[in-house]
Amino acid sequence: MSITAVPLKPVKRRVLVYLWAGVAVAAVGAAALAVQTPVDPAATFLAHNARNAGVKQTPSGLQYQVLTPGTGAPPTDQDVALVNYEGKFVDGTVFDKSQRPFPVPLGEHQVVPGFEEALSLIPKGGKYRVWIKPSLAYGDTARPGMPAHST
Repeated sequence: MSITAVPLKPVKRRVLVYLWAGVAVAAVGAAALAVQTPVDPAATFLAHNARNAGVKQTPSGLQYQVLTPGTGAPPTDQDVALVNYEGKFVDGTVFDKSQRPFPVPLGEHQVVPGFEEALSLIPKGGKYRVWIKPSLAYGDTARPGMPAHST
């Protein structure tokens, strides 16, 4: 086996200066872009979740998945829904749970807008999984046991 030596030309100092200047400009630009583009974890989660099989989204951004279809027509604003629910954050942590069915008069805004919208979709006996974006819940307001911008 033989090795052939290839002579290399020396790199001029000016070329190295331009190369390092370019690297520095690229690094500063990337850092500036990262600072200017905040990541919204709720929006990121909901964007990925919308692509999952069976997940539907309303014009307001409420996402839901029908687990059990139920029967009849969905309730109206004059109806009272009897609700059994378990509220979880996207990481699976339970933040609230009903012990027994409780009445929710629809159209009276006694629950967060996203929950009321979800209830208006579910026919009697239906079971849905629902994802409520922060603007349809408490938004940027923290509540006991619930951080601001929660999904």
